[in-house]
Amino acid sequence: YVKTYSEITRLEKNGRLLLESVPGSAIHNFTENKSLVSFSIEGIGDNQITMELEPENEYRVVVDDFNIGSVNSGLSGKVSFSVEANGTSKNVKLEKM
Repeated sequence: YVKTYSEITRLEKNGRLLLESVPGSAIHNFTENKSLVSFSIEGIGDNQITMELEPENEYRVVVDDFNIGSVNSGLSGKVSFSVEANGTSKNVKLEKM
């Protein structure tokens, strides 16, 4: 299930949030397995990404092969981070640590 507007893009599967981007952006090649989530994003400016992953885990965030740090999921499994797209495509990976 995909909803996209200029303000927000939201991907859901079986009622579970996969990815939400504010402002809205184009998401390509979204893949997910137990240890890795990857996708490419095209947008304008700074995109705030929220994802629902496995609860209480740490994930390394890699954008265009550059490690931008790590994020921790809480009890709900949600993580948030930013990607500055500036009208270009960025490859994003979240690796479970």
